[in-house]
Amino acid sequence: NDVIQTNLSGPFFIIRAFLMHMISNRKGRIINISSLAQDGASGQVNYAAAKAGLIGLTRTLAREYGSKGITCNIVTVGLVETDMTRDHLAEQLSKIWLDYCPMKRIGRASEIASMVHYLTTEDAGFINGEVIRVSGGLTYVP
Repeated sequence: NDVIQTNLSGPFFIIRAFLMHMISNRKGRIINISSLAQDGASGQVNYAAAKAGLIGLTRTLAREYGSKGITCNIVTVGLVETDMTRDHLAEQLSKIWLDYCPMKRIGRASEIASMVHYLTTEDAGFINGEVIRVSGGLTYVP
């Protein structure tokens, strides 16, 4: 239940807290973050379900609030170098991921941040309801 609360309910309640403000301003950007687990991940049914639900939330918000000047997109990330992945991902598992990744490297947090930043700009104003992968070409969790 904690996984669902953190990865689906949490974003829902945060968005709900800001949505009226965005509606009254007729402008807003909602950007959710997901992982490749959204497409299914062995041994992680609760996490995969939460992330897949976040896609449904994102696309529904895009459909309901796009006409009010609010865009909603989701950035899906592959393996990214963070303290958590350094501490919890065994070296052997990391090599397996790299075998499946066409770019043969782990992503950097700055690369994810660059996409998120772009989605906040006026240039991204017509991008709405999209699932945008930033994964080095990795398309599924091995």
